[in-house]
Amino acid sequence: MKNKLALYAFLFLVFAVLWNIGADYYARKFHENIQQHKTVYVYDQEYNVINPVLIITDIDDKDSLISYYQKQENGVKNPGFNFALQTVPFNMPCYLLGYNDSLLAEIVYYENNDLKSRNYVKGYVFSKKLHNSPPPDSLLKNRLKK
Repeated sequence: MKNKLALYAFLFLVFAVLWNIGADYYARKFHENIQQHKTVYVYDQEYNVINPVLIITDIDDKDSLISYYQKQENGVKNPGFNFALQTVPFNMPCYLLGYNDSLLAEIVYYENNDLKSRNYVKGYVFSKKLHNSPPPDSLLKNRLKK
């Protein structure tokens, strides 16, 4: 009986160690894959001021996000939206995973720009707000003045 219990304990320990090694390997490869995608910046550059961009994490909210930005493009000052308020920091590098359609891009960014922490946000943004370079310093200075 004692030998059986020791065997089960040993097998459980081996399984737990292998599980942790496998999970760490999977997480490392997952984040390496993300970081191989194109780096973009997401910000709104209207009226010589920089603003953060809304992001959705649930694809079901895409119509509301697209409608919000289309109304904004048509001159509506404060269009409403029907999803949780979450923004992408405007000076944060993001990884472009792809396009859901011509108006929606899937991105990932790491919180606090800390790639080692593995804390990331994956979601969808209005694709017209994507930029290949960070915001110009002049826009950042204008943002700080307000």
